[in-house]
Amino acid sequence: MTNSPNSEHRSQTTVTKNRLSLLILCRVGVGFAGLLLVGLGWGVWRLNRFIHEDLAPLAAEGLTNSLNRPVELGRVKGFSLQGVEFDTSQIPATATDPDFAQVESVEVGFDLWSLLWNRRLLLDVTLVNPYLYLQQDTNGRWLTTKISPPGKGTALRTDLHRLWFRNGKLTLLPSPQGNQAILKNQSPIKSAATGQSLSFVDVNGHVRLFDDNQRLQLDVTAKPVNGERLTVQGEIVPRNLASQLQIQGENISAQDVSNLIPLPFKLPQGRAWGNLRLEYEPGAAPLLFGNVRVKDLQVDIPRVPLPFTQGQGNIKFDQTAVILENARSVYGQTGFTASGVIDRETGFRLRGLTDVVSAANVQKTLDLQLPVPVVGNLQANLQLDGAIDNPVLQGNVKTVKVALVDRLKVKTAQTDFNFSPATGLVKFRQIQATPMVGGKITGSGEIQLVNHPQIGFNLVASNIPGDAIARLYDVPPGLRVGTVQGTIGITGKPNLVTTRVNWEAPSATYPVRGETIINPNRHIDLRNIVASVAGGQVRVNGSWQNDRWQLVANTSRVGVLPFLNPESLQNQNININHLRQSSLNGQFTVTGTSTPFQIAQITGQGGGINLGGGTIQIPAIQFTPSGMVARLNIQGVRLGSVLQESQQVLANPLSGELSIAVPRDNGRLQTV
Repeated sequence: MTNSPNSEHRSQTTVTKNRLSLLILCRVGVGFAGLLLVGLGWGVWRLNRFIHEDLAPLAAEGLTNSLNRPVELGRVKGFSLQGVEFDTSQIPATATDPDFAQVESVEVGFDLWSLLWNRRLLLDVTLVNPYLYLQQDTNGRWLTTKISPPGKGTALRTDLHRLWFRNGKLTLLPSPQGNQAILKNQSPIKSAATGQSLSFVDVNGHVRLFDDNQRLQLDVTAKPVNGERLTVQGEIVPRNLASQLQIQGENISAQDVSNLIPLPFKLPQGRAWGNLRLEYEPGAAPLLFGNVRVKDLQVDIPRVPLPFTQGQGNIKFDQTAVILENARSVYGQTGFTASGVIDRETGFRLRGLTDVVSAANVQKTLDLQLPVPVVGNLQANLQLDGAIDNPVLQGNVKTVKVALVDRLKVKTAQTDFNFSPATGLVKFRQIQATPMVGGKITGSGEIQLVNHPQIGFNLVASNIPGDAIARLYDVPPGLRVGTVQGTIGITGKPNLVTTRVNWEAPSATYPVRGETIINPNRHIDLRNIVASVAGGQVRVNGSWQNDRWQLVANTSRVGVLPFLNPESLQNQNININHLRQSSLNGQFTVTGTSTPFQIAQITGQGGGINLGGGTIQIPAIQFTPSGMVARLNIQGVRLGSVLQESQQVLANPLSGELSIAVPRDNGRLQTV
């Protein structure tokens, strides 16, 4: 079959029309593509201009409005579809807020489409190598910045979602007044914060904002300059500092802790490891939960003269209570172990036991200088109770084994005591001591440790065997001392103690009483000694120092006959009845040494014996290693009156000087 001429014509017409349509379509497409490229180029140019010229100011303005304080963002360093990086930026301090931040660079992550179509920046901000400075105000607040709810302010809506920290540094400056203000007067605790700054490095983590920016969620780690690691997780309400925080620390400085947390004492030294949960609601005291281990801890308690040092052990926190579990510490030279509770609201409930400590170390701890040397070991049971601002330490201290007071061995000694840091006064009650030789010493006393340190003790000695005491001090035998009674007063400053002993020995061979004063320099004064001797009286005053002693004796009507040997007198034709009327009168000075005890010399100041109608004065008696030499002045003595039978010539008065030498072996007065 062959095509007709009309069919061919229609086919050519169709081809021509198709070519024309394609040509028109291509030209339109090229034009549209050109327009699209122009629009895209304009959009890229506009976006680039927006990023480099408008984004930083708009973001800074948005953050300024969100934080209600100036924010200065640096120029744009880089940009991607996920975020933008700004150069060096800062949040400067203001006239009313000293806090500031300096940042090496700021990385801001955001949703590009939300930015372009909604002009809304939902920001994840990362501070790279920031330096942050926070200063606590006098109301206890660390952050006074008020974060505005999302959407406030400019044409660019800025919502801060997360704030990240990378390799940051942080300085905190606590305020003692602010630390105290946190307590809201709910506790008598007085903050011991010193106001020293705390520094941290390697600060990493983030803060998330939610509930219209009114709550902060933290997850931050840092390295304290004075420690190893600190982690803080939890939530804070910036408006009122309501907090729920979990704090983990490794090798943290105790001083940093006492600067941050209101405590009734200072912690100038020590390390801590632990895990704590902090809960704080405005108007209430902070609550702590968890456990802390401490080492080499020093605690300075107000009005206590010395710090507690070398503290170590486990400490448990339960709300307002601090629970000690066999914690160890040292006060002065005395170590002890303590367990119990320190509660900010209910006070102290602690029990402890000291180590066995030497008397010398106790004296060092109390800065106490005793008038006589004391050697021995002591141990005490301790009990600390009372309000947090007025605790009372009480207990019982006793000797361990035998103690030595000068030369006197003490079998047992103990006392009850109580100490109030508020007054600095230590009171001792029920003092009881039992010497090895027998007898008993009881009494009470006080030591004022602060302001004007003073010491005052009143003791009573009863039934003390004087002869045994005399043997301890090498007093030659011959005279019976018997039982000694007395009162002992110890007064003065702790390092200048004076001891006064009023004593009596009523059953001695010659009943005697007197006063002995031991001065701070261990110079001993003997005063008002009165002895009943052979029907007369001897009054003595004297002193002892550096192993040498001196007595000044005033004698009155001291009979001579009791000191003489009756048998010897009869054999020598002596008129005993006449001698009964003879007596020793006058003043004599006696000197000697105490180690060993011996008399060196007796010097008479007009003293002598009335005999035979005259007197025999005794100017001097010298004692030497070989014996005794006495020098006598005889005035008007009629020997005829002294002898039962005598020549007439002896009835005349006799005067002159006479020296008598007696070997040591025959040196007893009765032999002479």
